[in-house]
Amino acid sequence: MDIVISMVIYNNSFQEIEKCLEELNKIKLDKTICIVDNSDKTSLHKPDLNKYNIKYYKMNKNLGFGKAHNFIFKKYLDLTNVFFIINPDIFISATDIEKGYQVINENKNIAILAPKVIQDNIGVKEGYHLSSTCHLLPTPFNLFAKRFFPKFFKSSIDQYNLEFMDKEKVQFIPNLSGCCLFIKADCLKKIGFFDYRFFLYMEDVDFVRRMAKYFDTLYYPEITAVHSRGSLSYKKIKYLLIHISSAIKYFNKWGWVIDNERKEINNHTLKLINHFYINKKNKGGSL
Repeated sequence: MDIVISMVIYNNSFQEIEKCLEELNKIKLDKTICIVDNSDKTSLHKPDLNKYNIKYYKMNKNLGFGKAHNFIFKKYLDLTNVFFIINPDIFISATDIEKGYQVINENKNIAILAPKVIQDNIGVKEGYHLSSTCHLLPTPFNLFAKRFFPKFFKSSIDQYNLEFMDKEKVQFIPNLSGCCLFIKADCLKKIGFFDYRFFLYMEDVDFVRRMAKYFDTLYYPEITAVHSRGSLSYKKIKYLLIHISSAIKYFNKWGWVIDNERKEINNHTLKLINHFYINKKNKGGSL
């Protein structure tokens, strides 16, 4: 088939995801829509799922983000060209999904394609703003400063978040949010799946980084997704502790202070972005 769509849910009601499912069902590609349910309290009802021709997999326990998507990767790896993973709090149009599929499927060296993500601030007058889904590979300082001292280390955090990049330009990015990604199946076969040691958080950083070493991992702003939630690690201590635990595992794997590959990839990313920035400035474009 053309595309397998994988959504992982945890204690989500059918009403919370119905709008997204309605849109996914409109996709004019040979597709399979899968839901992996990590919930410990609720299950979705079969009549609701049959309405949208959903493959529903109820887990016996909470596998976490990466393991749940890995379940779908394993099941469909030899049956599809592209995977599309999407969080239940993301909405993206069927037309944009078709466009993203076409771009990644027709370009051999693209392993991952991420849309522009717009954050829906419910109750905030200005409404939508761009979500920070593009980053350099993190240092321990980046994550610590961003979480606990964002105002004091603003310039350093802004560079890590690539705040200066042109958000309307297609860019190579080595660290893309896993909330909404197109992933080429053939590249999965070479690089592997999400690292099983991560339960939640940092698995997408590790995953995209491994892909970026061999393939193009692109921010693609010509398609747009709307994200309706904020980070749970900023709201609940339980998720903050999980985030810290995952960060420790990540830096134990890749290096805390000495990580030459991180330095090389980040410098390469900044050169690409700065090259575009300088060229645009010299041509008199607005920055």
